[in-house]
Amino acid sequence: MNYEEYIYLVKRRLNNNFKFNDNIEEKGVKINLHAQSIYMSEKLIERNILPFSSYKILEKYYLKHFNSLTESDIQEYLEFLISIANEESESCFHIQKCIVGIMVCDKTNDSLLKYIKNLKYTKPYKLYFKGWSEVQLLCVDLNSNSLYFNEAAKEKSKIFVL
Repeated sequence: MNYEEYIYLVKRRLNNNFKFNDNIEEKGVKINLHAQSIYMSEKLIERNILPFSSYKILEKYYLKHFNSLTESDIQEYLEFLISIANEESESCFHIQKCIVGIMVCDKTNDSLLKYIKNLKYTKPYKLYFKGWSEVQLLCVDLNSNSLYFNEAAKEKSKIFVL
């Protein structure tokens, strides 16, 4: 699969509830595809699991293409995603922010993939009573048609599988 086919696949899978921006620059980083969605989680409200009446979920996807992925590329991209996750959100609701970084690369190596699997970042807001931010990181290897991700991105990986 090539890069253009993969972008088309991602847009088709996320199409329902997301707003897309192609080729943007945010905080000095060039992003090939940005998608965002905000919605209320009704399942948690119906079950009365949490002690508040509304639960707002913000999902932001940042897809970036790399020709050859290096450990410094991963670290810089993770720092960018963490800076997005740390942005203050003005909300009276309990909020969960999922910042998903997708690295689409033409070739990788096994040591980098092990490095990606061990990365994690979560930031609670007021001991989780006001919500939390989480960075989810995925790596798509177009050469081997493989998908690698950290533990937080396990659920989202179904969307990005080739």
